[in-house]
Amino acid sequence: MTDSSDETNAHLTTAPDKQCQRLHIGQHVLVLQRTATGGVLSLVAADGSQPIEIEITPSGPILRLRSGLSVSVAGPISLSADSLTIQAQKQLSLVSAGTLNIEAAGDLTTVGEAQTISARLGDVRVEANDDVVLRGERVKMNC
Repeated sequence: MTDSSDETNAHLTTAPDKQCQRLHIGQHVLVLQRTATGGVLSLVAADGSQPIEIEITPSGPILRLRSGLSVSVAGPISLSADSLTIQAQKQLSLVSAGTLNIEAAGDLTTVGEAQTISARLGDVRVEANDDVVLRGERVKMNC
C-alpha cells in the first residue's frame, strides 16, 4: 500500500473518481472517502486493518475504534448528554480511589443474578422516607 518514499514523505493523492483522497504517513494511510450521505475518514495500517474510522452521517459522526482505547487525563472529565448508555460485552467496572457517588433524580434500579453489598469498614445504612420492604424466599438475619 505504501512505498519507501511514502514512509519518509507524507503526501496527498486523489483517486481518479475524486471521491477518495489518501494521505500516506509512514506505514499508515489516512483515507477520506465521500459517500452518498456524508463521508468516512479511516486510518489504514500496512496490514490492511482499520484501527480508527470516523463516519460522517446526517445524524452526526460515528467513531469506530477497532482496537483498545486508553485515555489518561490529569484533570477532570465531564460527559453531558440527553442520554448515555455504556455497554460492556464481558465486564464493566467502576473503581474510585476515593468516594463514589451514584445519584438519580428519578428511580434507581439495580438488577443482577445475585447482588452483594459489603462494607469493609463501617456500617451499611438503608434509609427510606417511606417503608423498607424486604422480600425473599427466606430473610436471614444475623447468620
